[in-house]
Amino acid sequence: MTERQLSGHIRPAESPESPVKELSCEKGNFTRHPPMYDEGSVPWGDTGYVSLRIDGTAFEYGDTAQITLTNTSDSTLTLGLKYLYQIELLTEDGWQDVRGQTGDDEFQYVDMGTEAAPGQVFEWSLRLTEEGVVPDEKDFTVCPELVSGRYRFVYWTVTPVAVAFDLQK
Repeated sequence: MTERQLSGHIRPAESPESPVKELSCEKGNFTRHPPMYDEGSVPWGDTGYVSLRIDGTAFEYGDTAQITLTNTSDSTLTLGLKYLYQIELLTEDGWQDVRGQTGDDEFQYVDMGTEAAPGQVFEWSLRLTEEGVVPDEKDFTVCPELVSGRYRFVYWTVTPVAVAFDLQK
């Protein structure tokens, strides 16, 4: 399957409205999830061997976004686990994850791989609410609450890849 044969979107065609000023959390001891990739090197939609697509580019708060990762190469790939993604909001300071955690624990991930044959690898159904964008495998919280703006989903194993969408709340 080639990148052109995939259904879905990569990002909105129009430029985003003004970015959100800042993400500020009033919860004590809250640490925002750091970027798990080199911030200057996140391609939109395609890496040459995997492609990421989203079923729409504009959503209302509470809608469900369907995001699909596809192995577009001719061979089996080793990728990370499904929950290795970030949900980021475009702010005046750049892209920032809306999730984080409270407490003194560091952000930890299991370094395991998934064998991915050519074709669909992962599908995420993310309900666009504070609870819906947190994977079951992680003890994350969203702070502050989701707001209207341009968001992106970054799957960050091996080579990161992103899709973007606008959320209206």
